[in-house]
Amino acid sequence: MTQDNGFVLFESGEPCMLSLPRDARLPILPLAAGWQREHGSQRHINWDNSTRTTHGAPERSVLLFQYTMSGSAVFRDEDGERILKPGTGFLVPFGSPTSYWLPRDMEWEWIWVSVQSRELYRWGEALVAEQGYCFELPPDTGAVPQLAGLLADRFAGKPLDAEEVSARAYRFFMEIPRTLRAGGKPGGVAERALALIETCFCDPSFNVSELARRLGVSRAHFTRLFAAENGEPPGKTIETRRLQNARELAALSELSVKEICFSSGYRNVSHFCAQFKKRFGCTPGGLL
Repeated sequence: MTQDNGFVLFESGEPCMLSLPRDARLPILPLAAGWQREHGSQRHINWDNSTRTTHGAPERSVLLFQYTMSGSAVFRDEDGERILKPGTGFLVPFGSPTSYWLPRDMEWEWIWVSVQSRELYRWGEALVAEQGYCFELPPDTGAVPQLAGLLADRFAGKPLDAEEVSARAYRFFMEIPRTLRAGGKPGGVAERALALIETCFCDPSFNVSELARRLGVSRAHFTRLFAAENGEPPGKTIETRRLQNARELAALSELSVKEICFSSGYRNVSHFCAQFKKRFGCTPGGLL
């Protein structure tokens, strides 16, 4: 994956649609994902989501996210029409009174993912009620890099099983409101660090060194500054946020322990369970 002007691109330079491994026993069933680039004069794109369905999927269970990387298209909901500009994402529960299309004189490039889950569908309806169907998301932090990373890994042929893809899809959707909440103007180093932790803690590669790099300061200087302002080292804050997320998922969702582990920024299930028990006095399975 490379970046051009902050927007995520793939090294092949060729758009593609990707099928995702799935297991019907999991509470979140990824359906498909992709990266597309089309011109309205060559490809007719016009979707009415109010009547849109996926074969075999129950009603009120399919959720679609799309993110414009370049070019533009048109989106319509109850409030009228708007142009989908670069940096704009939209979240559509199938059956909602929305539509989008690509006019003949426009070119559009976007990434997308669709999932089947009654739990995520209800969550999506609640987020739409709060934020609207369309919202601005930064291309280089928070939710978008998580989706792009999943697409890039799948495109590169990395071995991904259904549980991991399901967990990463869930983690991506949960990152959207976190990214929106962290969208204010940056403050000082410690304040910006907390905002980055909030948007990136679910990424297992995210650590103190990466945090300091993104803030443009040395790790040693950053660690001293963060501890002075927050009363604890940044590594502990990252760990605490991951465990809080894991506890919320264990108590409120139907995800397996493995899915909770991946969705909370851990790579190793045994290490995750040990940290969870150390912090809360029980294993995550004890809350399921």
